[in-house]
Amino acid sequence: MTSVRIRRRARRAVYFLAATGLLLAACSAPATDQHAAVPDPGTGHLHGLGVDPADGAVYAAGHHGVFRLGGGTAVRVADRYQDTMGFTVTGPSTFLASGHPAPADPDARSPTWA
Repeated sequence: MTSVRIRRRARRAVYFLAATGLLLAACSAPATDQHAAVPDPGTGHLHGLGVDPADGAVYAAGHHGVFRLGGGTAVRVADRYQDTMGFTVTGPSTFLASGHPAPADPDARSPTWA
């Protein structure tokens, strides 16, 4: 194994360990959103982790949305609270996710049939 591959694997391991620590912190002490009437629920339990090869950013998909991790914080992506059941990074700045909307999401209501 070349030294470049060893360094690359070591860097990925460090990202993973850092993400795990951030996620544990995010799950135990949810932040509050200054625009929300109730505290932000945090990540909830997690369903996926990924590193964006475009910039090395770590993303976590959880019970209450997708989060970008860094600097000791978990920042919600796109201000959405969906339950992201599956998540993967497929390439630079390219993610795939599946799940279902949060029950309180106004866009998730069933259509009214006439």
